[in-house]
Amino acid sequence: MFEATDYLGRRGLTMHAIGGLDLALWDLHGKSKQACPRADWRGKARPSARLRHHLSMAQTEEEVRGQSPKAGSQPAQLQFAADPWWLDDIAHTGRLLSAARRQAGDQALLIVDAALSYRTPAEGLRLYPVYRDVGIWFLEARFRWTTWKAIWR
Repeated sequence: MFEATDYLGRRGLTMHAIGGLDLALWDLHGKSKQACPRADWRGKARPSARLRHHLSMAQTEEEVRGQSPKAGSQPAQLQFAADPWWLDDIAHTGRLLSAARRQAGDQALLIVDAALSYRTPAEGLRLYPVYRDVGIWFLEARFRWTTWKAIWR
């Protein structure tokens, strides 16, 4: 399918359709073999995956704690969608992320999707000390290539 779509272009709807068919075929294959969904290619069970919790619209420490799992339960991933208001009060942003870290424990992986929270690298860099202090595991931040070239100069 991938080779046959070269003329149409390998992006967008075409790739989503191929991905959907690919997943459906692997699902059928697994069901025909009565394989455990957590099994790897060799048929051995994999360890449990971390549950990902999306902390949406949490603006107070209480809301963060209410949406975060408690430490000691299954290790988790906590994903924040950084909002532009995070830049208005960086100390408050730090308190929110710290509340999530305290609630979920040191084993939790904190993820920040900052793709829409700032327009320039200079704005985004203001948040990096907070991210470092709370131990962000992964930061998703999209910039144009010209923006990255400006950072590296």
